[in-house]
Amino acid sequence: MVQTMRPGRHNRAYKEEANMVMETRAKRVFGLACAILGAALLTDGASAQQASQKGGPPPAVPVGVITLNRQAVPRVVTLPGRAVAYQQADIVPRVGGIITKGSDAGGGRIVR
Repeated sequence: MVQTMRPGRHNRAYKEEANMVMETRAKRVFGLACAILGAALLTDGASAQQASQKGGPPPAVPVGVITLNRQAVPRVVTLPGRAVAYQQADIVPRVGGIITKGSDAGGGRIVR
């Protein structure tokens, strides 16, 4: 005899377990974030105390300044590939025999 569980009970148990796991992870992440923030605040407070004990503000940090000028920038794009003809046409003679000379120079446009 096979015992069956009602779907409602199974789903509720699964959801409760998943919620507990999510809550545990959220608590861990929150605790880690609080620890990092606390450490940052402590070190910042220690450096502020050291600066006040020295008797003045911290030394100035040298900075650099540049002036921007508008200028044209060339846009060159080199892409790999190969050229393929859009259309092709076979040239077939309408006479019998051997063609010894053609009037086409090659590479040009053929007009009917």
